[in-house]
Amino acid sequence: MQKILPLIVLTLIVLTLLVIPFTTSADEIQFTLREPYGIMRHGIPVGELVTFPVAVPEGTPFRLVRDGKPVRAQFRNATPGQESDKWWLDFAGVLDPFETAAFTIQYGPETQPGPERERGHVLSENENVYSIANAPYIEWKVPRDLSGLLASVSYPPLEHLQPAEGLLLRDAQGNQHRLGGAGTKSRVLRQGPMAVGLRFEKTETAPELAGVSWTVDLIFPARVSWMEVDVRVDDPQQQVAALGWQLHLNLDPPTAKEPTLVDFGASRTVYGSLRPEWQMELRARPSLEIPWQVWRGKAGELRLMEAAPLKSAALAEGWAHVMDRRRCLALAISEFSKQGDEQLTVDADGTLSAWRTFTAEGGQEKTMRSWFHFVTFPHQLGAATSPQSMQNPPVVRWGQP
Repeated sequence: MQKILPLIVLTLIVLTLLVIPFTTSADEIQFTLREPYGIMRHGIPVGELVTFPVAVPEGTPFRLVRDGKPVRAQFRNATPGQESDKWWLDFAGVLDPFETAAFTIQYGPETQPGPERERGHVLSENENVYSIANAPYIEWKVPRDLSGLLASVSYPPLEHLQPAEGLLLRDAQGNQHRLGGAGTKSRVLRQGPMAVGLRFEKTETAPELAGVSWTVDLIFPARVSWMEVDVRVDDPQQQVAALGWQLHLNLDPPTAKEPTLVDFGASRTVYGSLRPEWQMELRARPSLEIPWQVWRGKAGELRLMEAAPLKSAALAEGWAHVMDRRRCLALAISEFSKQGDEQLTVDADGTLSAWRTFTAEGGQEKTMRSWFHFVTFPHQLGAATSPQSMQNPPVVRWGQP
């Protein structure tokens, strides 16, 4: 009996260890952040939806750590008011070109709360509009039904926008439809000084869009004056042929002496100027011998300005700067010319439009992710980063390095 008793005690200890969670690992999550494009990132916004091993109660302390030092970060519950295993994490990444950094999320009642940004974005709303302000620098106004995408972008003392169509889709018959309007549902994904996120959803009811539903996320990260627009369309009956958008910048009227200025990101930078009634257009057709072309001239009378080398494998990057002498918009489109044919058009009066036309093959994911960075002229001074930096964000990989 004396020999059996220690064995019983040892067995009970082992069983107890199997039942009780190992709190050190349960209260930490590791991930790495990699710079993929060869750009120095000093303050690049990083936003991720973190999935924890178990549901975490409201009020739980969080702390983001890099190299043993706390990092300012924003943690927000994805389902406010409930215990949740999904929380939004936002912070500003600092990376040298191609650098990979290791981070740890510490959480739980024994965790010392990490620092947060004290000032930054503030979300307010009424029955018609969401307002995201980072006073006194910039304020965005977004219609609650997403009509026109943006009602205003104020960069005191300048207003950057005029009314426009906003987000668009084209059906298989060639008809154009605005996203938003009656029947659109909206909600706040997260809010705080480091980032604000809004979500818009709708199931279309028009016969030519039968079965089509869509989701649009608008993300406003602090430290930068850009808005990310992520459009995702569920189209089981292949009713949608193209996705696009139209904005109208509030540019000063162009003249022969002070034309509207444009840079296009093809496989090289193509720049030009637009006199009154002129357009400049980037066309990307990756299946052709000439995968991209830039055209310019009066509307309806465009002439080829520049093109990719014959049989070139270099695709257009899909970004632009559009400027007068006071305002500048830096825009970028993700996965440009990789999902289908693309077209990006700039009018001298500040009207911008983009279209992504999908192939006729079924089962293709129909998405369009764009960034709009509103700054002052010139962009070398007004913008803290480049369009390529928006297009190629740092890559998060979960788990130990």
